[in-house]
Amino acid sequence: MVTCKKKLWILLLLLVNLPLTLGGSASDSDNPALPRVLLIGDSISMGYTDDVREMLKGIANVHRPPLNCMYSAYVAENIEKWLAKGKWDVVHFNAGIWDCHFLDKNGEIVFGVGEDSVSDPSKYKQQVNKILTGVGRDATGHPSKVDRIRTSFEEYEKNLAIILDAIIAAGARPVFATTTMVPRWNSTQRAHLLRLNEIAIDLMTRRQVQVNDLYTYSLPNLEEWQAEDRAHFTPLGYKHLAKQVSEEVLKALNSEAKILDWKPVQTSQETIGSREVARYEHECLKRWGYVQPHNEFFYVMKPNRSLAKNPLVVFLHSAGGNAASELEGNVNRVEGYGEEFVGLLLNSPLALDEYPEEMVDYDWWWGAKAIEKHPAQYLQKMTPIENRLLETVEWVIQNYNIDRNRVYLRGISMGGSGALGIGLAHGDIFAALQAEVFAGVEHAMYRLQDNTFDPPYLSMIFSHLDPWSKGAEQLLEKISTEQLGASYAWDIYGHDHRAHHQHANQFVVNFPWLSIRRDQAYPVFMNASSDDTYPGHMGKEPDQKGQKNAFFRWSVLEDTADRFVIELRLANQLRFMRDYPSSEELSQLQVPITADVTLRRLQHFKVLDNLNTSYLWVIEREGSMQSSGQISPNDKGLLTVENVKIGLTPTRLMITEIVN
Repeated sequence: MVTCKKKLWILLLLLVNLPLTLGGSASDSDNPALPRVLLIGDSISMGYTDDVREMLKGIANVHRPPLNCMYSAYVAENIEKWLAKGKWDVVHFNAGIWDCHFLDKNGEIVFGVGEDSVSDPSKYKQQVNKILTGVGRDATGHPSKVDRIRTSFEEYEKNLAIILDAIIAAGARPVFATTTMVPRWNSTQRAHLLRLNEIAIDLMTRRQVQVNDLYTYSLPNLEEWQAEDRAHFTPLGYKHLAKQVSEEVLKALNSEAKILDWKPVQTSQETIGSREVARYEHECLKRWGYVQPHNEFFYVMKPNRSLAKNPLVVFLHSAGGNAASELEGNVNRVEGYGEEFVGLLLNSPLALDEYPEEMVDYDWWWGAKAIEKHPAQYLQKMTPIENRLLETVEWVIQNYNIDRNRVYLRGISMGGSGALGIGLAHGDIFAALQAEVFAGVEHAMYRLQDNTFDPPYLSMIFSHLDPWSKGAEQLLEKISTEQLGASYAWDIYGHDHRAHHQHANQFVVNFPWLSIRRDQAYPVFMNASSDDTYPGHMGKEPDQKGQKNAFFRWSVLEDTADRFVIELRLANQLRFMRDYPSSEELSQLQVPITADVTLRRLQHFKVLDNLNTSYLWVIEREGSMQSSGQISPNDKGLLTVENVKIGLTPTRLMITEIVN
């Protein structure tokens, strides 16, 4: 007797050519500014399509053929017809489950052979015995003989090659998804599925095609994600598959966007100054590493002027306050930055010392106690609060039309330490950082151990007489030895950042860090003739008020494959002088500053990974060549031109072709 559950399964298999509202290939609703993505696959693909479409909303137009694409030969037969529905940027495809079906001599699917729709593992042996005797049950419930598995290994590889050729010929980038496991099958079918996956991965590797290994991704979670039929997935399971598919599509599109599976809820909106400020609350995800369920909040300060893409400043508050208590001050800062700026102010718990030991992942802006307790573990992954911070930034980028090349991070005290540790290690996200009176450098030193990106340019104000600045020498040494871009000043005002703003070196206080772009190179200035000597923690001599690299400014003029040009100049020191200088002081202001100049974050100009390769450099001033020479990259792959004279009159530094 055929059960209702099995009748439903048979019906789903038979109605393969019924058009579905899920997906469709019509393009009338496409956003013409977005890339087009085609999903091809069987009912598993149909199950995650809507979630993929939602996750890629605003990023890509997602389509699929309006039917079950079944087995590889069927896809190969129809691929050109499906591709003809428009120009595609990415085609994500799979076929495999239907290729493992048992067929009788008439080519019809033999149902019930080696399967158990209620997923009782104890029946596997019984089902294996059935397949060995060749006795199964057809769609009508009558005995049926198994003749073969639908697709041989040779046929499968041939079909995939046809599909690949068609996708590539259409100008799209193919992404192949491995086939997910069907646990209810017997060992013969499961072994066949595994071999098909191996064949596919081998072919894609040889053809240099991106593989989305859904089999490996889903295998450890099948008990939680799969439906009762042990083939399809629950809504939760499909969401997980969709996130993986969406991330692979983004990779194929060379997109920096990330898939977000959480939605903060706006709980209030108010006007502060001239800005509309929205408050959002959200659950802290277990996926981020949080142990105890709880909610957090953040504020978004909306721009008064909308650009094609707006810049974003991320604020980290001090330990003495929280996002609510420091909101007004940061709104004032955003207003001072410009009407086009968006502000993001996150919250870190106020009473940091009240949490029990097992909740150490809640403290400070980087999980200081968590790192202290598990240093090796957190070298390989981020702490919960780091994950929350970066995913909140990504959410704001996607929902507030943010320019990814103009995302900045600023913090005071505890927030200054967080800006150093999180920001310096994420040059892939932040264009520049500003850290004021930071409360320790341990996190920055920890994260810089394994940094893989050119760090953002750094602007800092602090005091050697601040107890919290102990250890700053380690960071300053790191800046020097690693040739990190930084302009900073120290003064006598301890932990009082307001006093620093009023009285410290104004060239650092007013350093134009918000004009630096992530998609532009920047110069690192070392050994400048204007540098003061840092006196050390609580030191008395020699420079109680000092700076490094405060006076330098620059503009990138060219960055092409074979030529790089940057204009270097000094800021006019008359701007911040309270009294007009004497003739001697005025004369001194005209003297150029000499510095070694290292280039970082080059965009198009390529520095070969060969220490024996030489590059030609030329320095011009007022259209006249001043000097030239040859340089080779150091062991970090960086180019440095030494003893460059930089004055009020712009100096143009050119790096050109490789000298053989």
